[in-house]
Amino acid sequence: MKSVTRIFLRGLFTILPISLCVYVLYFFFMWAESMSYGILEWIFGEVPFSYVKGMGVALALLLIFLLGLLMSSKIMQLIFQTLELPIRNVPILKSIYSAIKDLTDYFSSKSKKKTNVVVSIKIP
Repeated sequence: MKSVTRIFLRGLFTILPISLCVYVLYFFFMWAESMSYGILEWIFGEVPFSYVKGMGVALALLLIFLLGLLMSSKIMQLIFQTLELPIRNVPILKSIYSAIKDLTDYFSSKSKKKTNVVVSIKIP
């Protein structure tokens, strides 16, 4: 019985990251499509041209790029730090947000910390 449970858990832990990644990407693309259509409808009133699937993804990528440009300035970094301050003070959100933030900071190009350091530990 233990081997059946172990095999099941191994399969679950294999498929879980892949399925969560696909779900998050699907949710992002659907959100980007609906937001882009809403933005175009807000700007033009009624969309004067035929809407092509994929415009939402292009608009989302453009907005992410523009956000990256904005975050290059010190003023926007200060504004962002002020906006993230309440998130860092709520107990459950603080744990989740800090974990995600640490992960993204680790892969960020600006934080190239030395990670291959030899450590010596003396066991008493």
